[in-house]
Amino acid sequence: MSIDYQCEFCSLKQMDKPILPNNLQEVNTEGLHNNLIYNGTFFYVKPDVSPVVENHLLIIPKSHVFCMKLLPEECKEEFDEVCQKIIDFYSTMGKGYFFFEHGCCSDREPGSACIHHAHLHAVPISKEQEKRIVIEVLNYLGTSFTDSKQLVGQTYLYAKTEHFGPKYWADRIQRSQFFRIVISTVIGEPKRARWQNCLIDDDEREKSVQWMKKFNDFKL
Repeated sequence: MSIDYQCEFCSLKQMDKPILPNNLQEVNTEGLHNNLIYNGTFFYVKPDVSPVVENHLLIIPKSHVFCMKLLPEECKEEFDEVCQKIIDFYSTMGKGYFFFEHGCCSDREPGSACIHHAHLHAVPISKEQEKRIVIEVLNYLGTSFTDSKQLVGQTYLYAKTEHFGPKYWADRIQRSQFFRIVISTVIGEPKRARWQNCLIDDDEREKSVQWMKKFNDFKL
C-alpha cells in the first residue's frame, strides 16, 4: 500500500501530526484524526473538518492515489458498499445525496483539489436543493461531459446525485472549490464556500465543531 509521508490524508494511517498549509498550522488540527466513522480494508470515512453543510462526509482511500478514478479494481466493491452506507445514512434524515470530487489523474499537480490524495465528498441534500445544484452546475460547466476513460493524466470534476450522474467534466482551468461554492450558494451559507473560512472564522469554526460532536461514537 502506497503512503506519502508528506500527505495530509496519509497521516491518518500513520497517526502523525497532520500537515496543513502554513497559514492554518496554528489552528487546532486534531479534528483531522478524530471521528473516523468507518475504517475498512481500503477506505476511511470521516466528517469533513470544514463541512459545507451538516453531515458532510469524506471517503478517503488508505492507499495514496491521486483520485478515485485511479482506484485499483480490488477496491471497487468496498467503495460501492461505503457509498451505499452513506446513502442509507442520509435517507434516515429524509435526504438525498450529492457526491463530488475535484480529481487529478497526474502526479504533477493537485488540480483544483487542495490535497493531492483522493477524497470523495458526500453531502446530504433535499430534492429541491438537488434540482437547484444540478442547474447551477450545468450552467457553469455545461453539458459537454467527458468520458471517464478519456481522463488519463487529466484534471476533472465529478458529480453524482440520485437523479443525475455520474458525470465527469475536464477541469482544464482548475476551478478551486467549485462544488463547495455552488452548494453554499444554493443553501444560503456563503461563508462556507471556502474550507479555510470554516477554520479561520470564529463563528463558522464553532459551527463545524458542534456538527463534528454529533459523530462522537458514531459508526457507519
